[in-house]
Amino acid sequence: MSDDRVFTYNGGAVSPGETQNIRYGISETYLGDPVRIPATIVNGERDGPTVFLTAAAHGDELNGIEVVREVAHEWDLSTLAGTLVCLPVLNVPGFLAQQRYLPVYDRDLNRSFPGKAGSTSSKRMANRIYENFIAPCDFGLDFHTSTRGRTNMLHVRGDMTEDGVHRLAMAFGSNVIIDSDGPSGTLRGEATADGIPTITIEMGEAHRFQRGLIDDALGGVRSVFAEYDLLSADTVRWPG
Repeated sequence: MSDDRVFTYNGGAVSPGETQNIRYGISETYLGDPVRIPATIVNGERDGPTVFLTAAAHGDELNGIEVVREVAHEWDLSTLAGTLVCLPVLNVPGFLAQQRYLPVYDRDLNRSFPGKAGSTSSKRMANRIYENFIAPCDFGLDFHTSTRGRTNMLHVRGDMTEDGVHRLAMAFGSNVIIDSDGPSGTLRGEATADGIPTITIEMGEAHRFQRGLIDDALGGVRSVFAEYDLLSADTVRWPG
């Protein structure tokens, strides 16, 4: 077995045909308690791209959590081509506190990427996430909702001047695509700048699980998987 088919992160490795469910340490609280995020890594037996699905960089945004969870734990991934990295809750402290930003520090994790070791708490967390789980990927989908007191229709955001982002956004199949390169420090913007095409999927309200939007987003994920031949049984859902 060649090493280039093994997905590695600091502290572990996932070989072809294996799945790992882990809680990965990205920081510690000011009291010294570990901060861990859930991660599921599925390395298929067939060759293919490495893709990440992320959600809850803002701790009160719940819809994406269920999207990523269902893909990781309810979909049949036995025929997966490539590697799937599922991170359903990036901002665990914010999720537990039911708030958007990192509690105590009041920092926006989604303005902290790619992060920096030895910097602020938010940048250290972002750095551990980015270096271990984002940098090894070929492309990715980052799920968000609106902030408290607002709502978003389901739409995609991405830098459509980038060919890889354009392909990814069109494959997701949303009828609305906002062409923007993203603010500095966002996961989408920094990953795309590093050559990892990434789109943001915005949908619905904070603090709620909205089944209809979740199902629509799952359809978009299936369409992306079909476009990139991760799951050959699926069909691409083009917008319109």
